[in-house]
Amino acid sequence: MSRYTVMVDDNFHYMDGSERWELGTFVTAEGALAACRKIVDDWLAHNYKPGMTADQRVAALEGLGFTARQSRFLATVALHSGYCLRRQYEAFAGIQYGKNVRQFLDGLVERR
Repeated sequence: MSRYTVMVDDNFHYMDGSERWELGTFVTAEGALAACRKIVDDWLAHNYKPGMTADQRVAALEGLGFTARQSRFLATVALHSGYCLRRQYEAFAGIQYGKNVRQFLDGLVERR
C-alpha cells in the first residue's frame, strides 16, 4: 500500500533545507491533499481579511519573503487573472530581462 509523506517548505526561508519539516504520512493521496489544503486555509484565515487595502496585501506577501516591488506586482496580478507574463513584470518594475527577472519568475514557478 502506498503512503504519502507531506513535507513543508517555509517560503520565507527559501532554499534553506533546515526550515523543511514533515507534516505527516498519510495512507491516501486525498488525506495528504486535505492536510496541505488545511495549511493554506489556516494561513489565509489568519492573514487575509476582507477589505484589506493594497498596502496590507503587499505586506502579507512581503511576509512570504518577496521584495516590496515583487509583492506589489504579485498583489496586482492576484486581483486580476492570477497569471502574468515576463514582459508584464518587466514593464511594471521598469527593468529589462536579466538575472533579477529570471530569478524572480523561476522562483515563482518553483513555489507552485
